[in-house]
Amino acid sequence: MLAPDAPGSLAGIVARIEHHAAVRGAAPALLGPDGVMSYAALNRAANRVAHALLAMPERSAGSGNGLVAICMAPTTERIVAVIGALKAGFGYVPMNPALPDEGLRPLLEHAAPRCVLTDATASARLHSLAKQVIDASALGDDGPETNPGRYPSGDDIAFIRYTSGSTGVPKGVVHNHRAAMGQSLSYNAILDLGPNDRVSVLAFFPHAGILGTLAVGAALQVIDPKRDGIRAIAQRLRDERITVLQVFPSAFRTVAIALRHGGPLPALRCVAFTGEPVSGADVAMARRCMEPGGLVVNKLGSSEFIHIASCTVDADMPADSVVPAGFPPAGVSLRLMEADGSTTPAGEVGEIEVRSRFMGTGYWKRPDLTAAVFSVAADGSGDGLYRTGDLGRFDADGRLVVLGRVDNQIKLNGFRTSPEEIEDVLSRHEAIAAAVVRPFTDERGRVLLAAFVQPSARAVAEPKVLREFARARLPEAIVPVSIIVRDELPRTAAGKVDRRALPDPLPIWRGQQA
Repeated sequence: MLAPDAPGSLAGIVARIEHHAAVRGAAPALLGPDGVMSYAALNRAANRVAHALLAMPERSAGSGNGLVAICMAPTTERIVAVIGALKAGFGYVPMNPALPDEGLRPLLEHAAPRCVLTDATASARLHSLAKQVIDASALGDDGPETNPGRYPSGDDIAFIRYTSGSTGVPKGVVHNHRAAMGQSLSYNAILDLGPNDRVSVLAFFPHAGILGTLAVGAALQVIDPKRDGIRAIAQRLRDERITVLQVFPSAFRTVAIALRHGGPLPALRCVAFTGEPVSGADVAMARRCMEPGGLVVNKLGSSEFIHIASCTVDADMPADSVVPAGFPPAGVSLRLMEADGSTTPAGEVGEIEVRSRFMGTGYWKRPDLTAAVFSVAADGSGDGLYRTGDLGRFDADGRLVVLGRVDNQIKLNGFRTSPEEIEDVLSRHEAIAAAVVRPFTDERGRVLLAAFVQPSARAVAEPKVLREFARARLPEAIVPVSIIVRDELPRTAAGKVDRRALPDPLPIWRGQQA
């Protein structure tokens, strides 16, 4: 058994939870809508899940790590299932129960898990999709509760995170135990996370939030944004005295408005943004939700690498300024590179490459995709390399600034840009919660830009005003010809805007011209 502070391996999370259960078992582990689950209770419940998995007839001694799919609503039971899978020595594969059968079936076929852990709401339909299904919510309290004594190595699979590529074909990113724990703990260090913290993560399946929070013995708030609603979430942040909030900026803007009339949250000490560009206005809004001296963090991560860079925002910023991605954490280095693999000259824009010994192993069953972006450093160090596909530059202070995707570059009237650059400008307007820019081609073959925008709560987004706002901050060649207002933008299971679900801008633009 690894010591609770074993570095560099997620095997440590199993030992850590067992340590917390033994030493401070009454401490809160999970804050659910139905009450608090202690570390002792979490350990017992996870052990019941682990023993149920180990009792499956398909699994024999020495059969290896294996995979377990977890298709459950965002509840306390789902976190128990994650820890139970790890305790049994399995890697887990999250799947969204809101997906239709035609969405789940190809994921299950590709991952080929030995079993699907589910709950009462999805159990019946999953029996028609998978060979072996365990309803984790029906295990009861009479199963074995002893620690299974299985501690995976750093090279074993911790979890596979499915994400959709540019073709729309799902791909599974493999995170081994060493990578998952190393990256989660590096994020903990930036947040100064400790056992007295109470952490809320507004995302569908926040791996770093789950594993990092439980690794240090802090309490994790379990929230389902679709089920609970923004007002209920805001109230729970207050009632359960959350100290650290990890959130997408667009989601935070809505929550912050719901908090406006109650004053700052007295326990909240840190707002950590991730997943989307952060503006000075977001920073100011975060500070209004905390008592003076609160910490604001911006983190850059991806499905392939959880913690690429981050920075703390120590001073007030102009509302329309952009917060840099920041510096890489300990054990990670960044390089800007050209298409041929050479290093980009100082001061210029290049593709961001990540180097770390905490690197994942690539894409599940896709050696072609893996070879295109993952490799091993040639110097014999054993460090992994990952080409992110993001463009960036280093500012005068050495902080990374992200400028969009390599494959999203657009050239209009001789001016080269990316949709993200324009989206960032539009999102700085106080009336906008989120923006997505899409190129389209008109009948004459001209490439034009349209922007879909979602207003902030109780705000009115006027297309004419927004175009003038963009025109004052962007070259005329890249100002969208059409601003399309939607009450809500479609989102993926992870909470990001789903670009592929947006309609074709051309007929909308035609209607605006009529």
